[in-house]
Amino acid sequence: MHDDKLRLVALCGYPSDLRPSHQPFVRDLLRALAGQGTEVTVIAPQSVWDRAGRAPGFELRDGLPVHRPRFLSWSEIALPVLRSTGRFSDAAYRRAALRSGRGLAGADLCFGHFLYPHGQAALALAGRLGVPAVLSLGESSFQRYEIAYRTRETAALLARFAAIVVNSPVLEALLLERYGVPPDRVTLLPNGVDEGRFHPRDRAESRRRLGLPAERPILACVGHWNERKGPLRVMEAIRAWPEIGAVFLGQGPQRPSGAQVLHAGPVPPEDVPVWLSAADLFVLPTLDEGCSNALLEALACGLPVVSSDRPFNRAVVDESMARLVEPTDPAAIGAAIARLVDQPAERARLGAAARAHARGFSLERRATRMLALLRKVAGA
Repeated sequence: MHDDKLRLVALCGYPSDLRPSHQPFVRDLLRALAGQGTEVTVIAPQSVWDRAGRAPGFELRDGLPVHRPRFLSWSEIALPVLRSTGRFSDAAYRRAALRSGRGLAGADLCFGHFLYPHGQAALALAGRLGVPAVLSLGESSFQRYEIAYRTRETAALLARFAAIVVNSPVLEALLLERYGVPPDRVTLLPNGVDEGRFHPRDRAESRRRLGLPAERPILACVGHWNERKGPLRVMEAIRAWPEIGAVFLGQGPQRPSGAQVLHAGPVPPEDVPVWLSAADLFVLPTLDEGCSNALLEALACGLPVVSSDRPFNRAVVDESMARLVEPTDPAAIGAAIARLVDQPAERARLGAAARAHARGFSLERRATRMLALLRKVAGA
């Protein structure tokens, strides 16, 4: 480092006016790092096919310079030798990142959030700039990587990072056992939640503001509408209890619908805490996660949780604030929801424990620990 200010180039997805809810957890981390004195430059290449590709090629957003070079992407089509056309997309992303990085001499290190294509591009740019690269992993699954890349290719890529941050013990074990990453290269830092934004608000006032029924039991579900997150399993789970309403914050192919759906669609990130505060409980029957940001945000808003009885969740919550069930069993999900709906005192007890537990997942504390690691790597 040239002085006390760390100069960081981040390769990642980043929100835009067209996609304000795109990877807000990455934005929150980078803003927290900037708030602690880091000079952050964002490179977020955009596919020419993506409607968000019409976002400005460069803008100052959240006080950070954000470069959005265009690249040509391909869908994931299996190939006999190269395995998948996804490799072409990753290569085009990498070239776009290198174009944007030409004028960034003076950077201290490159930071990639998620391995492909962001981490791969961060390594390429770090080599161009002559600085180390650090990877942050929060992927729920390496399944897509295993289709497009051989295990030994991914292992060789991981070995080139000066440090790797993981948000889950499950991911840590995967790196050590499957990909042979040395333990001293891996740091476990669970995700953090912005306590200034995510905290309990008055439920009645939140419902009035959002136009929700004052007394109806309401559950909240936040996440992409796909099979992994399970919005349709939630709908099947509550079908036997028509008095229960549901709000789904997100979008995707598995759109929930029906008389019990009180809202289904994306909302501005600043409104998410209000929607959570309007609910009685949070439901997420996800099949796989790293460390779920949506779950942590619900805890911070004081909501009891019904979610998956899987190792990735056991690392974050326990029975004092959550009811963990088999996520593929709508009957079990529905029974857990119904019990909490029928027991307001139990909901209150779990909600208080959730709020207290969430204080251990502070975004500010995570950023402080992340910055200490980044400074150590840059200094070395």
